[in-house]
Amino acid sequence: MNGELSGDKNFFEPEFSEEGFSFYDVHCGRFQISGFPYLEENEGEFLRLPKKEFDRIPENLHTLAHVNSGGCIRFMTNSKRIAVKADLYSDWDLSIMARSGMSGVDIYIGANRDKRFVKNVSNLLGNQKLNGFADIGDQGGTYSEVTVYFPLYNQLENFYIGLDEGCEPFFPIERAFEKPILFYGSSITQGGCTDRPGNAYFNMLSRWLDANIIGLGFAGNAKGEQLIAEMIGELDISMMVYDYDHNTPTPMHLMETHYPFYETVRKYHPEIPIIMVTRPDVSYDEHQINKKIIYRSYQKAKANGDENVYFVDGSRLFGDWGRDECTVDNCHPNALGSFRMAEGLYPLMAEILGVEDRLF
Repeated sequence: MNGELSGDKNFFEPEFSEEGFSFYDVHCGRFQISGFPYLEENEGEFLRLPKKEFDRIPENLHTLAHVNSGGCIRFMTNSKRIAVKADLYSDWDLSIMARSGMSGVDIYIGANRDKRFVKNVSNLLGNQKLNGFADIGDQGGTYSEVTVYFPLYNQLENFYIGLDEGCEPFFPIERAFEKPILFYGSSITQGGCTDRPGNAYFNMLSRWLDANIIGLGFAGNAKGEQLIAEMIGELDISMMVYDYDHNTPTPMHLMETHYPFYETVRKYHPEIPIIMVTRPDVSYDEHQINKKIIYRSYQKAKANGDENVYFVDGSRLFGDWGRDECTVDNCHPNALGSFRMAEGLYPLMAEILGVEDRLF
């Protein structure tokens, strides 16, 4: 096809102008920044691992530490428009993932579990600038809570939020569960390859549970390293969900790392719930050896007296009907697959947390 695409105006972003906005650096103290446990020691940089430990952390995790998956900011405002202005760490693109998920941010409005999606703001191909705004004028200028989810496969730098002139941001109300739930795992737990950040399964669970989270999904490089287990152990968390078997090179590697990973985290956190999950591939029959290894970790933990450890058969998370429609490549969940993962995990997590008015 020659020439520019034309037709549906919804495919084209209006030209962004800063006129009429007052911009606030998200580090100004009026925003709650979540998902970055090392934010202070990393001097405000949105990194998921401590920079001071990079000499000990496997090199492949250095770049992935810059990925902002699981991060978000929350604030209250009476502005009728929310603008986003930031630089991106990279202009990379994947053939199997939408740029709106890789490098875009999602804007939601609403408090507690009543958040609704308003707008995705993403970059143009080859452009490392993120500029755009969402119109929330239907709120009538009343004070609303706003949540902005960070990109799943990119890092935000020089991040500013724009509000209508005369409006200011304020700290939001507390979530029901402020001590974070930690997710550790593969690219699936990094959000690959859903269409936008708010549709990543851990962000859905965060909304449905009204819970703070930390996302430590590392595409291709979550291998159950003891160093990472120790780092997780040192964090102040309320629960851990881990499912890294997709990244283990052999069943032997999984056997040698899975229970020791649990054991190390449990040493630091004697009481928190730990949920062991297996990969959610489309095929029911593949990778049965890995599933057995993880189940044996669970059985061993229970036999040793742990009453707060749980096992989830990931192959059941996509359900029976339409499971072939849940991925982009028979592996990485699309938005439907991510929804079904959240749907499958929610009842167990809600029960563990003692949520009385459950969604389902």
